Amino acid sequence: CKYMGLPPYGNDNLLRFQLRHKTRVLKEDDQRILWEGIDSLTKMELREACRERGMRSTGLSKEAYRESLQQWLDLSVQKKVPISLLIM
Repeated sequence: CKYMGLPPYGNDNLLRFQLRHKTRVLKEDDQRILWEGIDSLTKMELREACRERGMRSTGLSKEAYRESLQQWLDLSVQKKVPISLLIM
C-alpha cells in the first residue's frame, strides 16, 4: 500500500478496496493523458504521474519522465497489461 501512496492500515477488505480504487483512478488518468497528449504535461505533472505509478520520481529530466510515462502508457493502454503487473 505504501508503494501506491495508500495508508497501510485497515482490514483486508478496506485495503483491497483502496487498491482497486487506486488502480481504477490510474486507468482513467492514463486515458486522459493519452487523450490530452503526453507532450502537454509540465515537468511537475510528469513527475507526479510517475510517482503515482510507483516509478522513479526524483532527479530525472523532463524527457526521462516523459519516456518512463510513455512506456507505462504503451503497456497499460496499448498492450492492455494489467496495472497489477506493472506495479510489481
